[in-house]
Amino acid sequence: MDDKLYVISASYGNDSIALIQWAHEKGLENCIVVYCDTGWSHPDWPERVKKGEALAEKYGFVTWQVRSMLQFAEWVELKRMFPTNKYQWCTSYLKIIPFGEFIEFVDPDCDAVVIVGKRRSESKKRENTQEFEGDSKYYTGRTVWSPLFNHSDSARNNLIKKASFKPLPHRSMECCPCVNAGRHDLAETPEICLDKVRKLEQITGKTMYAVSRYMGASGIDEVMEWANSDRGKYDRRQSLLWNYRGELCGSGLCG
Repeated sequence: MDDKLYVISASYGNDSIALIQWAHEKGLENCIVVYCDTGWSHPDWPERVKKGEALAEKYGFVTWQVRSMLQFAEWVELKRMFPTNKYQWCTSYLKIIPFGEFIEFVDPDCDAVVIVGKRRSESKKRENTQEFEGDSKYYTGRTVWSPLFNHSDSARNNLIKKASFKPLPHRSMECCPCVNAGRHDLAETPEICLDKVRKLEQITGKTMYAVSRYMGASGIDEVMEWANSDRGKYDRRQSLLWNYRGELCGSGLCG
């Protein structure tokens, strides 16, 4: 019997559900599934998390939620700035640190294996993802396992369907809107989430999205005009944006 502790990082998006199903089919035991609550999710996302946790618990896994001492909006107010595509401090503060504090508590000897849902087909930044990473800088030297590293969208979706879930047409909405949001993501953002951005832009005097990335759009309302415009109609440089879509950090905690 394998007595190794496995800690699964889950946002409860498509890759997370597939990962939980994969772990069940492989017969992994002694699994903890951890969700990092950013305080910035889509209003419907807590219900998705609840269903994902129910799936994990049905398979005999322990579920847990962790959170930072401050949540997204509070960090933005404190720092008087938004995270950027290049300096994604939100991932560190809201996910890596609270996840790290939790795993240090349950695994003080650093023997656990961290399992993440990174896949090569997700983005150019992840195309060189390996199945195993030893001595990870994100997880205090623990081994990180990306068992779905070579799964196509189709293979991942098959796992999701086996879990009796439907593949989502979008990424995880644990952060809504995300600092890396593309045209489709922004167009699907509800007004309640846009109001949160407007409030923070007013408080900080800063914009959530860099003008240079969104083809001259300044402030969330102009960015939304860009998102809802036909491609090529908002700005002649607009095509440059598509190089950024899907660029995720290397932690495997997002998406």
